[in-house]
Amino acid sequence: MKTKKLICFLALALLSLPAFAEGDYIATMTSLTLKKNFEHGLSLAFRGEFRSKGVDSETFPVATQMDCFFVRLTGAYKPCPYFAAALSYDFMGNGQTAGEKGGLQYNHYLKQQHRCLVDLTESYKAGQWSFSVRERFVLAYATPLSLKATNADERVEMKGKFGPVLRLFPQVSYAIPDTKWAPYVGVEFYNSLLPDDKFFMQQYHLFVGTSFKINKVNTLKFAYVLQHKTPLKEVNKRYHTIDLEYIITLP
Repeated sequence: MKTKKLICFLALALLSLPAFAEGDYIATMTSLTLKKNFEHGLSLAFRGEFRSKGVDSETFPVATQMDCFFVRLTGAYKPCPYFAAALSYDFMGNGQTAGEKGGLQYNHYLKQQHRCLVDLTESYKAGQWSFSVRERFVLAYATPLSLKATNADERVEMKGKFGPVLRLFPQVSYAIPDTKWAPYVGVEFYNSLLPDDKFFMQQYHLFVGTSFKINKVNTLKFAYVLQHKTPLKEVNKRYHTIDLEYIITLP
């Protein structure tokens, strides 16, 4: 009976998602998190994540190109069951597609970023249901790059650039009684905080998945993620993403 509830919950959530359409792509997200909880609501976590994505193809849009990778160190404080705050540092590498600048063509390249993340999370639990809203303030700095052009014996110089972003992530989950399953649905909205950008939903990530608590130390999370991208200089893109996360909570 509990298994049927899980299947129904996920089926209803998946039915609400858009179908695969022309111009959509496949993507993957895999991550490993090591976490240690301390007294007085303090915790420390280390996370590594790798993402791949599909590229323009006339056949099938498989996830063959690196999207990004990052390593993250997070310190968190949860003074009560209803609120938590966290501060993180990321080192990120973004795979960039080939392009043109100043009449010069350049190949695929890796853009490196240093990011500072501040998370504020409000949560509430009612029986087996859990509701949360996370506000994430991100300040990213892309380091300067010098790329050799392919159509001339010259280089493309790219300056360092700051990019502040606000990411809102409401989520609801249901812990099925007497099981290790906790399916969830959430959506993350991205909004640029640059002075020249309008404040609106520039892109979103829609999550439908479940966590499975293997034991007190190990937790597995699996989700389908619809990534809707709305870049400023490209056609809108959607990535149908498989997200796999393994969490180890150290004793």
